[in-house]
Amino acid sequence: MLTKAQLENLSLADFSSCDKNDLADIKNISVNVRQPLIKRTDEYLNSVKNPYLFRVEDTAVKVNFTGDKSLEELASGIFSSYYNR
Repeated sequence: MLTKAQLENLSLADFSSCDKNDLADIKNISVNVRQPLIKRTDEYLNSVKNPYLFRVEDTAVKVNFTGDKSLEELASGIFSSYYNR
């Protein structure tokens, strides 16, 4: 699991200087839905490398969050609602 400091550092990645071909394409990431939520989140974070800067096919994506929730809380909510349908 990434530390808070590591996540903060990843959030500072410079979108304008990144090579989109070096970014993880989230369309190619598969998460084992039979695993507990925390393991699914960890599996996703390990696969995507930078949850703030990734690619969807040919499009680079930079994600910014505001509010009081951490990335882990937001990702857990997304995975929970998506995989528990």
